[in-house]
Amino acid sequence: LSATDGGSGDDFGSSVSLMGYVALIGSRFSDGLVAGSGAAYVFDVRSGNQLAKLEADDGAASDSFGFSVSLSGNLALIGAQWDGDTGAFSGSAYVFDLASGKQLTKLTAADGASDDYFGSSVALCGNQALIGSIQDDDLGNNSGSAYFFREISGPMPLMTLAQTRDFAPGTVEADFAAILDPVINPEGESAFAGALTGPGAGGGTARRGIWSDAATDNPLGLAARGGTEIGGGVLVNATMKPIFNRPDDILFQGSVRGTGVNGSNNTALFHSTDGDMPTAFLRKGDGYPEFSGAVLNQFLEVCQSHDGALADVAVAFRYRFGPGGVSSISDTGILAMDHDGTLRDFFNEDWFLDSLADTKWAQFTPRVAMVRNQMAWSAFLKGAAVTPADNMGLFQVQPGASQETWVARKGDGFSGATLRAFLGEGINLDEVVTYRISLSGAGPENEKLQFGYRNVWTKGDLVSNIDPNIAPGARIVRLLSFWPIGGDRVIFLTKLSGPGVNGSNDCVLWLWDDHNGFGATQLLMREGDCAPGCDGAKIRSIQRVDVSPQNGNYVILVSLTGSPAANQALYAGSSDQSVDGTFAAFNLPVMKLRKGTSYQAPLGETTKIHSLVLTNTNDRFGVGAKGGPQIVNDQGHFVICVQFTDRSKELMKGGSDLSCDP
Repeated sequence: LSATDGGSGDDFGSSVSLMGYVALIGSRFSDGLVAGSGAAYVFDVRSGNQLAKLEADDGAASDSFGFSVSLSGNLALIGAQWDGDTGAFSGSAYVFDLASGKQLTKLTAADGASDDYFGSSVALCGNQALIGSIQDDDLGNNSGSAYFFREISGPMPLMTLAQTRDFAPGTVEADFAAILDPVINPEGESAFAGALTGPGAGGGTARRGIWSDAATDNPLGLAARGGTEIGGGVLVNATMKPIFNRPDDILFQGSVRGTGVNGSNNTALFHSTDGDMPTAFLRKGDGYPEFSGAVLNQFLEVCQSHDGALADVAVAFRYRFGPGGVSSISDTGILAMDHDGTLRDFFNEDWFLDSLADTKWAQFTPRVAMVRNQMAWSAFLKGAAVTPADNMGLFQVQPGASQETWVARKGDGFSGATLRAFLGEGINLDEVVTYRISLSGAGPENEKLQFGYRNVWTKGDLVSNIDPNIAPGARIVRLLSFWPIGGDRVIFLTKLSGPGVNGSNDCVLWLWDDHNGFGATQLLMREGDCAPGCDGAKIRSIQRVDVSPQNGNYVILVSLTGSPAANQALYAGSSDQSVDGTFAAFNLPVMKLRKGTSYQAPLGETTKIHSLVLTNTNDRFGVGAKGGPQIVNDQGHFVICVQFTDRSKELMKGGSDLSCDP
């Protein structure tokens, strides 16, 4: 690393501090505000790029600004031991906001005097700072001292999108009572469900709606609420959790009421572009000529493609009994379609497979996955040649292609065992299916996680084969969740058992990398790991994880041991490095927010984080990054609900880098 404007005699590297991927490097004789006043440089150590140059607002020649540096959270503390505010060479230290690069405050000793060299060393931990003054004379000539500062704070490193008790745009005399289920798209635009309070909130379903900042002319706008007219005398009734995987295109389930609406057609899938009036592009009771008289009755799962080149949406559905001769042996299926209602492809129970003669689809599982141009699903089979030993399959298809492609089938062999059932499936941007299966004839090793034909995890795997730092004999015994990601990688969450394992350290988050056909696994986080900070806290439990399917950016919400005032934190990471390469450490998560940390509110008062909430984005089988809602995108931007000690509850968004502006 080197400064982009470095020169002879700058003394670049005279002090360094590292926090996750961010390095702060002092250059005490560099040209800052004036020649030779000193500077400190911020770098992203993953790319080697210089992100910022920090300079004192009142810098003077020979201040030695940058003689000492320290990083913590979104703050930087920089010493200038020869600054002369309280006498020649009395010294000072400066606090900067990393997100903006702005100087927040300047610290000096209350009893500072000439030649004290205050700022000769600095340490920053959370909201606390310790600053050395090596030539202070309190206990004798040049005996030295250190000064402790509490409640050092800067602005929140995220931007506020909405806040409870604030006015809800698109309403009259209504405020947000609750902010629920926020999601984010690849461009950093957000959507969320909100509940209303106040005279204009109305009653029933009118008290809830969907808001977004996707509109080009407003920072936040109403997409739909109970009572929104969508044409023909039909109104939106109830609204549910949004999905927002495409630029400007919000998708959500809900219900309708009004002209011609009854119990047979009152459920719908809605689409809103740029936050405009929504369109119900698929409704309960809809039929297509291809359905041969059958009509839709229930939407079991909905996914939205991040690409949409061949189809925008995949839906697992159930037909209504009766129309088209539908009964319990012909009522399930999946379909792919566009936001305008164009049907791209469909498969349903009791129809023949294209890929296997004389074989029909039986019951479809209530699951579907699609993140790009192909969708994946599992279903039972029936036919004269089908037996109970092979009556289920896992498939993928490019909508509109000639036939479905087999991924795996019940009865397939796995090292002497046979595939028994499919327990969950996802598909990545490279169109490779990742799936969880149970096995027969495998003894206690009766579950696997597969990436195509490659094994990611087998129940009972020895942890020492992955990480030698974990006690020999410990095994991975349970799979909790998994997230397929681009670049032939999978992140998965597991439980351990065995020697040295107990309830305080039995949950682990892993990254698996196909690595040119030679799979390798890296431990990202384990309960019981030490957390950064001054109090010796450890990770108590992994509460929530979300992963971007594009490149594996991820966020983790954890609880911590220690004081209840500081027992929760948010971590973020990027999993784009080879797990067994030189830069594997760059895959590890970095703490971004912690409960109990003080921040400056917009009006200048100081408040602390009271709690953090992330939306659950996994399906009920533990599969994420499959085309459902996302709270982190491929740029590392995320959305989170934060409650502060002043009782404000805010929906905030920002990035995993230094910038708070997505």
